[in-house]
Amino acid sequence: MEKPKIALMFAFVLALILLFSFSSWTNALVVADEEIPAGLGLFSMISPLLIGLFIIGAIALLIMISVD
Repeated sequence: MEKPKIALMFAFVLALILLFSFSSWTNALVVADEEIPAGLGLFSMISPLLIGLFIIGAIALLIMISVD
C-alpha cells in the first residue's frame, strides 16, 4: 500500500476511536449527574449514528484501498 493511503486509514480509525471515547465520556457525565444537559443529551443520541457512518466509511475506504 502507498504511504498516503495508510496514513489516511490510520487517521480515519483514530477519529473513530476518539469519537467513540468522547461519546462514552459524555454519557458517563450524564449518568453521573443524573440529568441530561441539552448539548450532551443530543450528542449521546446522535453518536451511535455517527459511529455507524464512520464504520460504513471505513469499510468503503478499505474496499477502495484493496481494489487499487
